[in-house]
Amino acid sequence: MKNVFRFVFSAIVILLSSPAFCQVDFTASQVRGCDSLSVRFTLFTSLTSPKVRWNFGNGKASQEINPAPVLYEKPGAYTVTVTVNDTIIRRKNKYIQVRPSPIANFQYTDSSTQGSYVYSFHSLQQPVDTALYFYQWKFSDHNSSDTTSDVVHVFDSTGIYRVFLKVTDDFGCTDSSMRLINVSESLYVPNVFTPNEDGLNDLLEIPVGGEVLYRFVIFTRYGLLIYKTESKFPSWDGRNAAGVKMPEGIYYYIIESLDPQNTHRQTGFVYLLR
Repeated sequence: MKNVFRFVFSAIVILLSSPAFCQVDFTASQVRGCDSLSVRFTLFTSLTSPKVRWNFGNGKASQEINPAPVLYEKPGAYTVTVTVNDTIIRRKNKYIQVRPSPIANFQYTDSSTQGSYVYSFHSLQQPVDTALYFYQWKFSDHNSSDTTSDVVHVFDSTGIYRVFLKVTDDFGCTDSSMRLINVSESLYVPNVFTPNEDGLNDLLEIPVGGEVLYRFVIFTRYGLLIYKTESKFPSWDGRNAAGVKMPEGIYYYIIESLDPQNTHRQTGFVYLLR
């Protein structure tokens, strides 16, 4: 009878030690984030001194039980697999999810008129995916702020102001940027000129400093484009693009700077008097 019990006990030990009953699992320090995501994996197993082979899904592998942190540099969904003793496989499909990082960059347009300093700020387009993005704008005047992707801000006076943008996605990834904005008076554009070749007031000239390239466009009152120039000293002599004198009347103009860091756009009407 003692031999029988010894045999049964021995059989039970052998059965519980077989690979089919070994527990294998792993966890990750984080399973989602933005590109250049660093992840540390931890293996859990009931085996002692197991033979391990990791496949991290990004072209990298390891034979360490608890490997060094793994860097996921590109967006994507990565399947992670660990094989223990060449027979036990634990796989987690699309376990690590990596998104493109947000982009906190913006452009702005100066829509100011005389005595009013109106600026429009536009956040650059984010990476195309299904992420939700949250925006936080801050302006150094009065500590004012806004939370939409595009905002219009009115400054009280001329001066140099800090504009701060922070973009966060629903994974918690963030990016931020800050730019200095030089708020200045709007350009002075005369409302009448007389291109009659008498040497007086023959040109519609825009007094600028000559440091920034401007696009100056003239339309008829019916919206027909007749003249366009790009110059650091924009002006119009009352002729169309073919050099033909335009008749007396009201014309519409658009002048805008071509400096991507400091966009100024101004519109208005001018009377051509002959």
